Amino acid sequence: MKKRNYTSAYVSISAILLSCIGAISVGFASWIISQGDATSVTGTINADNIDPKIAGLTINSSGPLTYSHYFFQNPNNTDEFNQDSATITYTIYFTGASGSLEFDGSLSFGTGLHVFNSTYISVKLGNEDLNHTFTTNNDAVKFSITATSTPQDLKFVISNKMIAKYGAEMNQKSFYLSLEAD
Repeated sequence: MKKRNYTSAYVSISAILLSCIGAISVGFASWIISQGDATSVTGTINADNIDPKIAGLTINSSGPLTYSHYFFQNPNNTDEFNQDSATITYTIYFTGASGSLEFDGSLSFGTGLHVFNSTYISVKLGNEDLNHTFTTNNDAVKFSITATSTPQDLKFVISNKMIAKYGAEMNQKSFYLSLEAD
């Protein structure tokens, strides 16, 4: 009887098996590393009250954003944190002689964090998306609006990705809305 040489088959099977085990262990290690420390990112972010210093302009801001474990609090249930995004709302209206006034505005974060980009925030006037840009170093989002005598909601929709990346630095600090008349 003739003996077959199985050495190359054993080497191939061993290499495939070791490659699979290596890929699984690298994937598991990556998953563990990417989980982070969720307990360190829990808190609130404020939307400050505004003093516009422009006669006839009124601005009211929504309350603070509350987040935990990278998710925002459900506005209808104070114990539930499952929202992928949260909205800071500024209700704006102008009661001046002309009935409307155009503004260039910006939203920044008080501590100078460079947190703004299209992945983390969008801008809406009512339910319509607003054209907006970001400063060169991403420390503010810029936009233009027309304030009228009918109250309008200027909304900044913030993704939980911003909280995952900057939540610890943002905790208990504030966003700042700036409006300049054209």
